[in-house]
Amino acid sequence: MEIKGINLIDYKLPDCIVCLKLGDRYSSEYVNNLYKSVRKYCDMDFLCYTDDWEGIDDDVLIVPFKGRIPKEEWTTPENLLHKETSLGWWPAWAKLELFAAPELKNYNRKIFFDLDIVIQNDITPILEYETDWAIIDSSYWKGENWIKDHPKGKAWNSSCIIFKDNEWVYDRYQKNWENFVKEYAGIDDFFNGEHFKPDLLPPWFYSYAKGSKPEHYYESISKKKPYNKYQSDFLICLFHQKPDIHELDSSNILYKLWTA
Repeated sequence: MEIKGINLIDYKLPDCIVCLKLGDRYSSEYVNNLYKSVRKYCDMDFLCYTDDWEGIDDDVLIVPFKGRIPKEEWTTPENLLHKETSLGWWPAWAKLELFAAPELKNYNRKIFFDLDIVIQNDITPILEYETDWAIIDSSYWKGENWIKDHPKGKAWNSSCIIFKDNEWVYDRYQKNWENFVKEYAGIDDFFNGEHFKPDLLPPWFYSYAKGSKPEHYYESISKKKPYNKYQSDFLICLFHQKPDIHELDSSNILYKLWTA
């Protein structure tokens, strides 16, 4: 497999950064801003798996990629509870395809970032973190009460995934994927329900909508009103729920950091 003339099968490569852009949920601006933010801290290969590369920076390594089912049959995060009217597949499930992507096989560590994040401090600790496979621990903002109320759930988040050669993760998904996408709301639930045991990344992340502590949202006296506040001590802010980053006022510090 070749990307821009580089034969990725012939030799061992160092670490890389990976992102995924499927459909029109996020524009090329999200890819370009993530690329610019990452470039401040490393010169790793930056690969984007996408079905539409128009407008993406020429220095991003493009891997043509499509969803597992026709686009018109994709569901949305908002409709996940209505599985009887959809196949249950949405682009977040495509992250699992990366565990077996041939273009990534010869890289040592693969560091995946969702597009809806803002890098606000030096991410070197993430780039240098040694693990076979790790995802975000969201228990910091969900808390013990959430865990008690969701005995079958895990406080995990896949906005950042670091992994090495773990094709078996994809193999587990591939064997029964049509049922998995109906049974689980997304890959975080899938990892838990199928008893995967990834490492958990240190508390470098927080949620814009839900904060960094249970009292910010899940145990808030304001009855789960979105927190929506910048917190300067973290490395990355997650916009895994509304608002989208581009919807912030241009004077918002997170918007400024995103576009810097």
